[in-house]
Amino acid sequence: MSDRSRLRDAAEDAWDALIRTLRNKVETGFHQYGTFFIPSETRKAWEALLTEAITNPGGPPYRDAIAQLNMPRTVCRAKIDTMA
Repeated sequence: MSDRSRLRDAAEDAWDALIRTLRNKVETGFHQYGTFFIPSETRKAWEALLTEAITNPGGPPYRDAIAQLNMPRTVCRAKIDTMA
């Protein structure tokens, strides 16, 4: 298996793990049971973008995917409790 194939497989595995997390609801403490962290429309757009980025690494979709996926990480970084 080539390095490119391994990287593509790793990217697909990472996306699968992330999308499972994003499909879960976040407990808000309000009377309604949780809320989704990312709206389904955004998740679907990210999935299309990531699929294209994985297929064509290094191109504009790749750079756009990196930028878009870094936004929630930056916003949430200070609020993540790694001990929970």
